[in-house]
Amino acid sequence: PGPSSSAAGLVTVKTSPWSMAAAGHTDVTVMCEAGQKVVGGGYDDPGGYALAWDTRPTGDGAGWRVHIDLSKDAPGQQTGAVYAMCLR
Repeated sequence: PGPSSSAAGLVTVKTSPWSMAAAGHTDVTVMCEAGQKVVGGGYDDPGGYALAWDTRPTGDGAGWRVHIDLSKDAPGQQTGAVYAMCLR
């Protein structure tokens, strides 16, 4: 790949939005581009009502999956994103 200063060019971040009502739950998956492998991931919850019970790479290592549960006390629809850090 070249000198370490070019390492940043080998990593991209992909996102996938999530949205749900109070007491909802779902798996959200974000995939890397073809030929890339995931090296990490996570999620955000701007409203503070979501909890990730499971955050893991997909079976083939090409994406990241998060199971999100939303509190029954959430005031209306909540949104956020799942992230995958992908390596070329």
